[in-house]
Amino acid sequence: MKIFKIVIGIILIFFGTVTVIQMLNEERGAGLLGVFTGYAIILIISIWLIYSSVKKPNETKDLTRNLFSTTSQQKNNNLSIIDQKQSLEILRDKGVLNDSEYEEKLNILEEQLILKKVQSLSEYLNLKKLCDSDLLSKEQFENKIKSLFAEYKEYYSIFGDDKYPEFTWDLYKFRKINKKIKPYEYEESDLIGKWNLINGKLFFYNESGLNKLKITWTNGVNRYGKWELKRLKLNISLFKTFGSNNIDFKIEELGSHVFVYTVNGKEHTAIKDLSENKNVW
Repeated sequence: MKIFKIVIGIILIFFGTVTVIQMLNEERGAGLLGVFTGYAIILIISIWLIYSSVKKPNETKDLTRNLFSTTSQQKNNNLSIIDQKQSLEILRDKGVLNDSEYEEKLNILEEQLILKKVQSLSEYLNLKKLCDSDLLSKEQFENKIKSLFAEYKEYYSIFGDDKYPEFTWDLYKFRKINKKIKPYEYEESDLIGKWNLINGKLFFYNESGLNKLKITWTNGVNRYGKWELKRLKLNISLFKTFGSNNIDFKIEELGSHVFVYTVNGKEHTAIKDLSENKNVW
């Protein structure tokens, strides 16, 4: 079809040119103007035929373009990302794809995966609501989503398919703005507040001059106790029916947004909860 269009274009140009040359000797005035007008039309048609045939399609897919649509018109893939990756590996192992082709296709798949993950983020959903209600222009929406996509791509290169993406996504963002406190400058006020864990929450608060603690696990279990800051350690006493359990939190890092501590040799990370109800214990 492409060759046919090229041939037709060349034929039209050739015969059009020959016809014009012949008619230059025969036509004058308005007739000559009509000849040139017809020849111009033939040239336009011929050039379009040739151009449309030789023009290379844009093979570089903008994987983020679906993010910029205010309506979700995603292509449904019959194969999952994992299945497609396995297919790529098979084709590479059999020599159908060389290493560079394999890496190129693999990068496309990973960006498709990141695209889907970005579309599930609360940031994306809220930006889309603002755009749908005309509080954000389409250009503003696109610029913010481009930045969000780039940021999540960097996050994904660090954490990959993490089991707790909501927590690690917040951790990634808070790490960027976290201001570390020097170990020997720790104060009790640095701990006061609500801290989110992967599987629960830590509440450090002061009541009637006493430092108190509440731990809430995602399974609904609550533990209460008291705490005391001593240099690089937190002495925790968790109340129970009879007496209390004493636990030492070794502080590995404490900052404005991130709190890292070790208990019985296992490291835990908490991030500051900045929600409005942070003082509700």
